[in-house]
Amino acid sequence: MVRIDDTSGEARWSGFSTRAAARGIRCTLSLPLTADGRHIGALNLYATVPSAFGPEETRRAEGLAANATGALALAVRQAASTALTSQLRASLASRAVIDQALGVIMAQERCTQSQAFAILRAASQNRNVKVRDIAAQIVMSVSGQPPEPPSFDER
Repeated sequence: MVRIDDTSGEARWSGFSTRAAARGIRCTLSLPLTADGRHIGALNLYATVPSAFGPEETRRAEGLAANATGALALAVRQAASTALTSQLRASLASRAVIDQALGVIMAQERCTQSQAFAILRAASQNRNVKVRDIAAQIVMSVSGQPPEPPSFDER
């Protein structure tokens, strides 16, 4: 927590204090907002009179900051979950195409799955193209259409 009881006499952040006082801000109270142990923001309160944030106001501000921290932590977790879901869906889609290509290689070369993957990986490295892109080319060469990504139930 950072408190400036009077911006007109504050020396720690003279640039900020001078500009704040010039705009009529005489007192500030800043409380950290954290999510999962990381600082992700601050609740900043401003007043037009010096020493506006006494013990009672500070206690209330701490309660507001705690509520805001909870909401921010939830939002951060939801965003991470959404990103992970997108990454997993992309991985599953890539994996489905790779598996289809492995089946084609296994049928054409009469080999095991691990041998088919070694062939696919070697083609990827030799051409400097991602495995999933080589796999998509193989599936398209056999089916005449680009591979369809798996559908996901949106429950």
